[in-house]
Amino acid sequence: MKTKTIEEYVENIHQIEEREGQVSTNTLATAMGVKPPSATEVLRKLQTEGYVHYIPHAGAVLTTKGKRLAEELKRKHRAIADFLILIGIPSQIAESDACRIEHHVNKETTIRLELLTCSIRNDPEICSWFENFSRT
Repeated sequence: MKTKTIEEYVENIHQIEEREGQVSTNTLATAMGVKPPSATEVLRKLQTEGYVHYIPHAGAVLTTKGKRLAEELKRKHRAIADFLILIGIPSQIAESDACRIEHHVNKETTIRLELLTCSIRNDPEICSWFENFSRT
């Protein structure tokens, strides 16, 4: 299964799980924009790869491995979105773009974006420069 597909499913499962607990196939299918049999097939594959515990007709929950991936994706998303907002991209666009980019960016890139964003925000002179930059 493609990494991007795994990541998108794990992200959605994580979000649903935080709201509702166990994730039903129908709820997941709706979130992913697919039919329930497609979601069931992916849940079985995710279980085989160790990302979820799946019980037919009951639903799924993330494993420790799945939760780690979800948290990593959240961190990547936040680093990318924060950087894009910092350079003047409107937040709605930054959030949308971060969703697309996070599946293709290396962990090292994420770390460097976090460090850069944090450094900029903690230095008033540089922060002021970026605020002026983002208004242009």
